[in-house]
Amino acid sequence: MTDQDWQTLRTVRLRALEQNPEAFGSTLERERDRPEEYWRGRIATGAWFIARDGSHPVGLAATVASPTGQLLVSMWVDPTRRGRGVGDALVAAVLARARAEGAGTVSLTVGEDNAAARALYLRAGFRPTGEREPHPRDPGRWHEHLRARLLPDGIEISTDPARLDAALVHRWLSEDAYWALGRSREKQDRAIAGSLNFGAYDAASGAQLGYARVVTDLATFAWLCDVYVARTARGRGLGTALATAVRDHLAPYELRRVLLSTGDAHQVYARVGFEPLAEPGKWMMLDGTR
Repeated sequence: MTDQDWQTLRTVRLRALEQNPEAFGSTLERERDRPEEYWRGRIATGAWFIARDGSHPVGLAATVASPTGQLLVSMWVDPTRRGRGVGDALVAAVLARARAEGAGTVSLTVGEDNAAARALYLRAGFRPTGEREPHPRDPGRWHEHLRARLLPDGIEISTDPARLDAALVHRWLSEDAYWALGRSREKQDRAIAGSLNFGAYDAASGAQLGYARVVTDLATFAWLCDVYVARTARGRGLGTALATAVRDHLAPYELRRVLLSTGDAHQVYARVGFEPLAEPGKWMMLDGTR
C-alpha cells in the first residue's frame, strides 16, 4: 500500500474495529473521526498488506519496525472469509517483507483466548516468548507474546556442541578474525568448552557456515564474542541470525546485561537491540594482553 490507499486502509481498519473490537487495543470511536493526514501517516509507519476477494478487501496486516526486530500489527480477516487461507497468506507476506528487509525476528501479541489466531501464528513459525501482558482495555484478558525467528533460506542454527567443527572454528578465528589472530588451538578449545556455543549450518549439507559463543552465568550477565561468518557465506544475513539466536536463547534467563565489543559490525548488533554504552566512563577492564 502507498499513501494513496489511505481510504482503503481506513475502511478495512474501521470494519475490523467494528466487527472484532475485542482483538484490538484501539476502538472504533477513537479512530473513525481521524482525518486523512492520520491515515496517510499511518501507512508511512510500515509495510501494509490488503487481502482482496476480487476488488473487495477482506483482510489486513502490517509490519512495523521496533528496536528488536519487526512487529506484526493490525492483523484482521473478514469473518466471512476465515478458514480459507487468507490469514496464512497475510502472515506469509509480512514474514517475506521482514526477511527481505534483513529483520532477524517478527513479534506479535495475541489474545490467549483467541485459539484460532494462535494456531495460525504457530503454523507460520511463531513461538511463545514466555511474556504476557493484560489487554489494554480489559485487564481481565491477557495477551501472549509470540516471536518468529527469520533464518536465511537453507540455514539452521544449533547450540549442540557435538555439531561444531572445532578445527574450522579455530582456523577462522586464528587466521581471519582481527581480534583473535594467532590464538592457539588449545586456547580455542578451552574457550569452546567454557562457553555456550552457537553454530550456523547449511541445512542440506550440514556444513558449518558461522559461529558465535557466549560466556555467561545464566543469571545476571553474558558476554557475546567470537562471532564469525565464513567469507563464502557473507551477505546472507547469517551474522544477524546468529545475534538474534543468542538474544532469544538468553531471553528466558532475564539477564541484567548482555555485552559485546565490535570494531566494524555495529549495524548488525543494532538490528537485534544492542546499543552503545550509555555511560562508558563507568566501565573498566583488565587488559590481559599487556
